Amino acid sequence: RYALHRLFVQRHGWQVKGLAANGETWDAAHPSTAFADKVSSEVRSLFDDRLRNAGLDLHELVVFAATLEHLIHSEAMTRLHSAYRLSNEEPMKSLPRQKADGLIQNYMAIYVTGLNASATSEANMQHYVTNIRKIYPGWEHTVKFLEHLQDEVVGDRPVYEFSDIT
Repeated sequence: RYALHRLFVQRHGWQVKGLAANGETWDAAHPSTAFADKVSSEVRSLFDDRLRNAGLDLHELVVFAATLEHLIHSEAMTRLHSAYRLSNEEPMKSLPRQKADGLIQNYMAIYVTGLNASATSEANMQHYVTNIRKIYPGWEHTVKFLEHLQDEVVGDRPVYEFSDIT
């Protein structure tokens, strides 16, 4: 669990639920809790059985990390495609900065509300995005942070490519 936690913090800056100690000892919980409901019970039980018995060897740890990383990336891409749909934009199309700003804010609204983009209707997501200022009191600070980050990463380009948004 500690090795996975360090990997994701150092590589991506991610705090993955189920991996951080959060006041517990490092061996108090199985890292497979990080999979939550993202994998089948069969896959999770394979990891749990191995962890209960001998632990993971280096190869198994790499497989576990790659699987978790893939799941997180897939979840992020699902959110991004949902943000594109809510913005009435096509992925891979260049966007003027103002439209790209709106799309990025839609993505972040889906993220901070914790919506499961693959299991939430588009109408329900639209409701959350429209009412984000009421639902998430720190929204204005989040928008300022996003604007600052965009200025650092993309600069003052008037048009954003897909790679600028991702």
